[in-house]
Amino acid sequence: MNFHAYAALFPAIEPAADRTAANGIPYSTVMNTIFEVDQLTAPIFSLALSRDSSNTGFGGYLAIGGTPDPSDPEINASSSFTTVAFLPNSYSITIDGVTYGSGPTAPASDAINRNYLLDSGTAYVIVPSADAAAIAQLFDPPATSYSGVYRVDCAATSPDVQISIGGTAFTINPEDMVFRDERDGICASAFAPGNGIYVLGAPFLRNVLAVFDWGEGAVQ
Repeated sequence: MNFHAYAALFPAIEPAADRTAANGIPYSTVMNTIFEVDQLTAPIFSLALSRDSSNTGFGGYLAIGGTPDPSDPEINASSSFTTVAFLPNSYSITIDGVTYGSGPTAPASDAINRNYLLDSGTAYVIVPSADAAAIAQLFDPPATSYSGVYRVDCAATSPDVQISIGGTAFTINPEDMVFRDERDGICASAFAPGNGIYVLGAPFLRNVLAVFDWGEGAVQ
């Protein structure tokens, strides 16, 4: 399940035909309505995406007002822990950087201290172009650029990639390093190039239990 990150504008009349801001009306996001408008529960929600290697269709857990049991075998919660501030209207956090390769490889200069959206509805981790290209070359065999992503052999060996947040490094499971399009059987690197807007999408969120403390403006 994905929640809109922004309190955007939606047209008041004929939404399919007219999407101009002049005819739009502001709306409250789901979480803002629950926590701020109606104050229905404690201002905390948490998300744990399932890897679902068994193909049962189980998507994971969304808990509003608390957290699921991190020992649940369906949750791929990291043993690492950190707390960083986020912007409630965008679920955006600042990451330290991205490291990749067989050793402590320095991240590209434009990947350090950048803001990233946390978005369960994005199929990729969207990073600066230099990082996406470097990670693509570390697959065995290397991935190749194709239509805005890096196509990779579905049986390729994945590189080691870590995302550092608040001084803590989170390792991406090799299973999550390849995005598989079930419609056509094509595979791609889970790290796609961005241009100013960067996203920690599903491949990252499958590796953690993300707890959003709306009251404190922090994510753990």
